[in-house]
Amino acid sequence: MLLLSDVYSLGEGECKMKKPTILCAIALTALLIIISVAGCRQQPQPVTPPPASTPLVTAKPAAVSSEEDWITKPEYFAPSADTIVIGQVTEGLPPIEKDNSIYRDWVFEVESYVVNPLPDTSLKVRIHEQSGMMPVKGVHLAEGEHLLLFLNAQDDHFTMLGGLMGAKYIIDDGRVRFGMYGYSPWEPLDEAIARIKAVAETWADEELTPEREAEIIGIALNYPGISEYLTGRNYETKVGPYTRGIEPGVIRYMVSIYLREKPEIRQDLRVVVNATQQKVEDIIFNVTEHELTEEEENQTLQMALADETVQEVIGGRGYKLAPDIIRDGWQEIQEGKVSFYIFPKVELWLQPTISDILEIYVDLKQKKVVKIFTESHLSPMPLQSSDTDRDFTLTIQIPKTDYRVGETAEAIMTLSYTGDGSVELTAPGSQYFNLTIRDGQGNIVYQWERQEYGPPPPSLDWFKETINPGQSITKSLEFSLPQAGTFYIEGRNFGGWDYGQVLADYPDGHGYGLYIDTPFMVITAR
Repeated sequence: MLLLSDVYSLGEGECKMKKPTILCAIALTALLIIISVAGCRQQPQPVTPPPASTPLVTAKPAAVSSEEDWITKPEYFAPSADTIVIGQVTEGLPPIEKDNSIYRDWVFEVESYVVNPLPDTSLKVRIHEQSGMMPVKGVHLAEGEHLLLFLNAQDDHFTMLGGLMGAKYIIDDGRVRFGMYGYSPWEPLDEAIARIKAVAETWADEELTPEREAEIIGIALNYPGISEYLTGRNYETKVGPYTRGIEPGVIRYMVSIYLREKPEIRQDLRVVVNATQQKVEDIIFNVTEHELTEEEENQTLQMALADETVQEVIGGRGYKLAPDIIRDGWQEIQEGKVSFYIFPKVELWLQPTISDILEIYVDLKQKKVVKIFTESHLSPMPLQSSDTDRDFTLTIQIPKTDYRVGETAEAIMTLSYTGDGSVELTAPGSQYFNLTIRDGQGNIVYQWERQEYGPPPPSLDWFKETINPGQSITKSLEFSLPQAGTFYIEGRNFGGWDYGQVLADYPDGHGYGLYIDTPFMVITAR
C-alpha cells in the first residue's frame, strides 16, 4: 500500500490555483506539482540482504497512517480555500446546463467570514447535480441550512472544496460537524474556528515556488540512503502539500519519487518533509516487478511455506494464496540511514479473516526467507475506503455497516485523476467500477460485475473518453448480502482478465491498465 496524501476536487472539473497549489478530487490523494529530475543511465545497484540484526517478523504499517477520519476536520481545507464563511442557504436558482452536466447555483447569505473576508453579503455556490443522465450522488445544498463552508472563487460563482465529499459543515446551537457520509461528532464552533484560523495563518505566506520546490526536494534527497539508492537510476519527482499532516504552526510536504527504469517495473518513494523543521518525518517505499519465471515462482512458494517461522505465524489457521507471486520491496532505517530491499514475495491470506495478511520475502540466492510482514488490509474509516495507482485514485463509500439479509443498498464509486495532462480512458462496456463482498474465508458472496453481466466473457463494446486534471468519474453500484454474518467489502476497477481492463493512455504514447482495489470495510447482515 502506498502512503497517501489527500486529494479533493472541484465539482465542475475547474480548478482555482492558490498558494500553495492544491488540486481538489474526492478521496483520498495528494495534489502534486510536477518537477522532473532525470538520473544518468548506469548499471542497477545490487540488492543486498537485510542485516542479521533486523527482526524477521514485523507488523506492516496500516495503509493510512492516521486512525482519525481526517476529512471531517474542518482545518484540513483551510490552506486551499479562497474564503471561509459562515451563513445560511436561502435560495436555489434555476439549473444551468454545461458540458453534458447540470449545475445549480445556491444563494448563500453571509453571517461572518472566518478567513479572507470579502465585501459581498451573499455568495452564489454552484453544485453539480447531474452528469449526463445520471444524478450526482454527493454534496448538495438545501434552503435553510446553517453552514460553515470552504469555497474557491470561479468567474461569477464559488465552488465548494471537497468535490463530491463536500467541505460542508453543519452548524447548530454553537456546534459544528462534517455534513456528509455519516457526519462526524459535534464539536464547539469556536474551537474549530480557532484551529482553522491557526492553520490558515500558518499557510498564508507559503508559496510553492520553483525555489521552494527545490528546497523541499533537497531535504528529501539528502536523507541518508535516499541519494545513494537513486544514483544511476532514472526518476522523476512530484511535490505537494501533505494535507494529512495539517496542523497549526507546521508546514509539511510530500515528495513523491517515481522510478521508471522499465515500463513493467514500478518503484515509488514517498517522503514526508516537515518544512518548518527542515527534516524528513516518514519514508514509504513501494515496488512491483512482474519478472519472475515460473521456476522462480515455484521456488519462492516452496521456500516460503517450508520456513519454520512462517509455519509458526500461520499456526493452525488455514490460508489462501494470493494470485500473483511478484518482486516487491520495503525500507528499513538503522542508525539514521534508510536502506531499500527488493525480493520475490509470497502473499498469504490467513483465515478466518481475509484482512489478516502475511507478506513473505524470499532470497532465492541464499535460499531462505529474509522478511515476513503481517498486515491488516482494513480501511480505518468504516464508511469509506480508497487506494491509488500512479495518477488515479479509486474510492468507495457505503451508507452504513449493518444490513438486513437481502436488503438492497448502494455504494458510491469514484475514480479521480490527479495527473498533469489529459488522458484517454478506454472502458469495457463504459464501466469503470466493480465491488466485491467476501466472507471471512475469502469466498466471494457478491460481485457486482458478475451480477450485472453474468459469467465472462460477455461481448462488451469499448467506450473511450477523455479525463482532464482534477476531474473524476462517479457511479452508484447496488449490492446485497445473501446470508447473515460478517463480510468484507472492497471497491475495484471493472474488468481485469474476465471482461477486459480499463486502460489509461497518455498523449506521449505510454499507458497502463487500471486495477486498483481498496482496503476492506467490515459489514454485517442479520
